[in-house]
Amino acid sequence: MTTRSAFLYLMFDDGPTLHTTEVLESLARQELPATLFVVGNRVAECRDILSSVYAVGHSVGNLSTATRSLRALITRRLRTT
Repeated sequence: MTTRSAFLYLMFDDGPTLHTTEVLESLARQELPATLFVVGNRVAECRDILSSVYAVGHSVGNLSTATRSLRALITRRLRTT
């Protein structure tokens, strides 16, 4: 008899936001772990939320230093090449 496990990875980007607490409460009710990717320049202002995210067993990842429009970056790059 073989046992198979299935995994579903939940990832949330560009946080934390005003809705992060709601998301965490919903995940806790369902006993689901998640990875929350944070915009790096928001870490200092959201330490309490990020500490609680980590404390309850979720993972925290750094998405970037700041969010930028990908279209604007690509357009700018194309103009310079």
